[in-house]
Amino acid sequence: LHSFPTTLFRSEYGDFVGLDDLFTEQPKVVDGMTDIYKKWVDFGIDGFQIDTVEHVDTPFWQKFSPAIQAEAKAKGNPDFFMFGEVYDSSPAVMSTFTTTAKLPATLDFGFQSQALAFAQGKPTTGLRDLYAADDYYTDTDSNAYELPTFLGNHDMGRVAMMLKGSGSTGTDLMARTKLANDLMFLTRGQPVVYYGDEQGFIGGGGDKDARQDMFATKVSQYAGEEILGGAPGSKDRYDTKAPLYQQISSLAKLRAANPGLADGAQIHRYASDGAGIYAFSRVDATSGTEYIVVANNSTVTKSATFATFGKNATFAPIYGGGAQLRSGKDMRVTASVPALSVSVWKAQDRVQERESAPTTWITSPQPGA
Repeated sequence: LHSFPTTLFRSEYGDFVGLDDLFTEQPKVVDGMTDIYKKWVDFGIDGFQIDTVEHVDTPFWQKFSPAIQAEAKAKGNPDFFMFGEVYDSSPAVMSTFTTTAKLPATLDFGFQSQALAFAQGKPTTGLRDLYAADDYYTDTDSNAYELPTFLGNHDMGRVAMMLKGSGSTGTDLMARTKLANDLMFLTRGQPVVYYGDEQGFIGGGGDKDARQDMFATKVSQYAGEEILGGAPGSKDRYDTKAPLYQQISSLAKLRAANPGLADGAQIHRYASDGAGIYAFSRVDATSGTEYIVVANNSTVTKSATFATFGKNATFAPIYGGGAQLRSGKDMRVTASVPALSVSVWKAQDRVQERESAPTTWITSPQPGA
């Protein structure tokens, strides 16, 4: 199958834009497709990206997905992972495929949409609202932290192209592209870098316009295209010293050295109604360490005051520079971040244990509902 934007129409039964449909409502077809993909699992494949998931009926996935995961477990591969492409940015829609349809995850188009808006300088409340909907994904065996996050792909094009299309150029384009990378690597989910982004590929659009050669190209269009942080032309593009390669490498090492930034609980702290600060905590359940991540999508330095889990706690800078932070008795800190950048601080002591359970209350349904 090949992927197409579902903005065309959401076809679940029958052929789709000239692509022949399999009769997946038939039990024999379900069993046959499951057997085929079990064989790939048996060969040692680590996982699948499944295109155009929303164009196959839900009962198919309800049988296919558990069977494939069970096969991987039986073959001694408990880390086997697969996710579906659902070309929709609404968590309410995407999550139906991880809950009702029983897939482990879907490609997070919601993140892509809001990350682009953030890098363009839109209000950071968009990110707040996106993550507030994460509970749509929570069920007995999966949640939003498993979602592959991305900034661009073969269908829609590269994030640098989209930012350029909204008027960003030169050093501003580089700063906003780096800002988007920072956000992807420091927020919940599994970051996916589209090949060539680390080399500064921009391109002119989606599909073939976003599939440049990494070796010395013979395609005149690719050879003449702008390279972010480099010079255009026909040459091999495997430069480990390229600015974006260096940034992405640093972010990957930061996550590896601080597991809380990869898997820790993400707690909302602050969002702005215009360009400015978006702040959140990541908390490592194993070590009890709190990280403070503060992103600024404004073109000037911005500051914000917000809560943490630390009383009279010290937070040391580990990414983006800046002085250490110190919370007061009220557990609040004030952080200042330069334009179009992200800073990360790490608490020097673990989060203190609660003396009592937090108070809970029901807001919905209302009494009598």
